[in-house]
Amino acid sequence: MIKRFITFSYGSWVTAAISFLSAPIITLLIIPEEFGKSAMFRLVLMSVFQLGLLGADQSFLRMYHEKGESEKASFVWLCFFISITATIAISSCTLFFWQPVSAALFNEPDFTAMLLLACSIVLFAINNYALGLIRLSKRGHVLSAGQIAGAIAYLVTVVFYAKFIASTFHAIIWGIIAHSSVSILIYIFAERRFWTRKIETAIFNRAELKRILSYGLPMVPVLAVMFIFQGMDKIALRVYSPFEEIGLYAVASKYVFLLTLLQTGFNIYWAPAAFERYEADRRDYRFFENMFKYAAVATLAAGGALLLFKDIIILILAPSYRDAVYIMPFLIIAPIIHIVGDITGIGMGLKKRTHLYLIVALAGALVNLVGNFYLVPLLGARGAAISTGAAFLVYFYLRTVISGRLFPVKYPIMRFMPAFLVLVAFLGLNTFHDIQWWYNAIPILATMILHRSIIIEILKGLKSKD
Repeated sequence: MIKRFITFSYGSWVTAAISFLSAPIITLLIIPEEFGKSAMFRLVLMSVFQLGLLGADQSFLRMYHEKGESEKASFVWLCFFISITATIAISSCTLFFWQPVSAALFNEPDFTAMLLLACSIVLFAINNYALGLIRLSKRGHVLSAGQIAGAIAYLVTVVFYAKFIASTFHAIIWGIIAHSSVSILIYIFAERRFWTRKIETAIFNRAELKRILSYGLPMVPVLAVMFIFQGMDKIALRVYSPFEEIGLYAVASKYVFLLTLLQTGFNIYWAPAAFERYEADRRDYRFFENMFKYAAVATLAAGGALLLFKDIIILILAPSYRDAVYIMPFLIIAPIIHIVGDITGIGMGLKKRTHLYLIVALAGALVNLVGNFYLVPLLGARGAAISTGAAFLVYFYLRTVISGRLFPVKYPIMRFMPAFLVLVAFLGLNTFHDIQWWYNAIPILATMILHRSIIIEILKGLKSKD
């Protein structure tokens, strides 16, 4: 289990190293204001692309293992057709209304950025399915290769454009497109036999279409609310602060790359693994309990490590970005909660009760909305970070409680609470005070001391041949 996770995630760690080493170059070439504009572009891209999938990608992941070999190709193509049709339609609307959308995002008309946004939405939809098939095929090395090649393509494109064409946020947009394009080519080539195989059953099956949409469509309003939930920090900064503040916040978010990439690697591995294990044995609760223990220790240790080395990491950035050091700490909470929440909240997906996600997302969005309304005018980007962290805690609690009634796994949450509270206390200290760096070793030491037995389990798992 642990070794398979590593094959799916080592690409994220190499990507983290590339991101870390490239940060000084990119921040020297692109000023915070332009970085802020790129953050708004990313926010809309990720939100619109996910909505455009119409939840068919979730049906793809959930139902793939239920299909016989002769049915899989037609099932995947039907899911893909639903998503690509919707994303092309949304991209067309984006171009039709390009002027007001551009003004809202960038304070100026920018048709080039809007055209690139429309193309990126479609590319991301294609990449989602190409990546999904790699996940379901358990080809972790291919997935990691695609991540690494994409990260290199991103870096080369951004530096080339900013150095020789223009040091604007367009450089980052072109980097995003290069990253996605290279990854798609690798993933499709690796599964070329699947994508070119003869389809043995009809693609347009009305009953199958109904099943796909009945599972996936309830996710669309959830994703719309999640857009408000996860994007409210940047929206509030866009309303109350200049682009420079958004740029600092975006760079501070990049600082938590260790946890964000761990989250990405885990998400890629977790959903297919959880669904497959559930279909094999619907009462195998120990698998989920163990995964929670390992993930909790790993994320708490990673969060503590980031806090310990934050003052060193910030020194590699251009001087204009140094104030991001006070924004960074509370941004550590969101990926930690997201990872462990994906485990404790898996019951809603396993039981196909996707409409319940809406309740959870609405609660998180409401907390984030209220928090940003009061804290961003008062504390700026630091307030946005605090509000986001608090909203994710509410999100985790409700997700865990509701899912627990559907799939009663006894997760040892309270066992990890002392180490988590120590980490939160030091996040608060670092947000409002300058403290000596060695004091920030306390959270990671607390995790290692309190949970040394689980760390030993993880190390034994790495040495095993399973």
